[in-house]
Amino acid sequence: MGINFQSGHPCDVYEAEYGARIGSLLQNELGHGVPLGIPGKLFCLDDQLGWSWWNEMRRLASDKLPENDIEQISAVDAWQGVYLDKNIDRVLLWPDGNPDRKDMNKSVGFAIDVVQQSWFLQKLIKLGIRKAPSVPPVSTTEAAMEEMTARCGARPGEGKALQVGNLRKLKSELDALLQSIGTDSNATAVTKLMQSYAEDDDRVDDDPEIQCLCHAWLTATHAIENKAPLWLVK
Repeated sequence: MGINFQSGHPCDVYEAEYGARIGSLLQNELGHGVPLGIPGKLFCLDDQLGWSWWNEMRRLASDKLPENDIEQISAVDAWQGVYLDKNIDRVLLWPDGNPDRKDMNKSVGFAIDVVQQSWFLQKLIKLGIRKAPSVPPVSTTEAAMEEMTARCGARPGEGKALQVGNLRKLKSELDALLQSIGTDSNATAVTKLMQSYAEDDDRVDDDPEIQCLCHAWLTATHAIENKAPLWLVK
């Protein structure tokens, strides 16, 4: 599974009807002046990134920078997130309505059917009158997806949320992270670093955290310059 950073209007990131709903939600909750970009002008770098690369970049940031300096890098998961040019820190919005309280503590994952047993059925099973119903085995693919989702998906209770962060603060954190690895935070230097991996077949999968950083910085820069959101959507 992969991800891409995208800069553009919500209708270009999601299907049109759902994108319009997301755009309305953002404006209703955060103000009608929030920049949403221009429909039809989506920016997205060609190479898809591994889903885990965002976590790898966050790990690099944690190693290189103080905890207080990576608040926005930590604010959004590689699931359903957006950074806006708005004076906020971290906001959760619920496109499908506020979740039930009981769902808030659940981890995000692929549902595995569990047979619900009534107290009466449990008694019959203990007495040997009835056999316990079998639970279908989880396939290797399902197990792998469950593990991947637990590691890289939304944090517990936020699987149906739209995680919203601060675009300009994120850009500042990405600037600092680039400088911590000895790269100038300008388009020429970042593009050159990114292309050093893309142009060498032996390095195309190397240093996922660095490649992710390049993609994030270039797309965030485009988003700010074009008054558009930066999306991180699975």
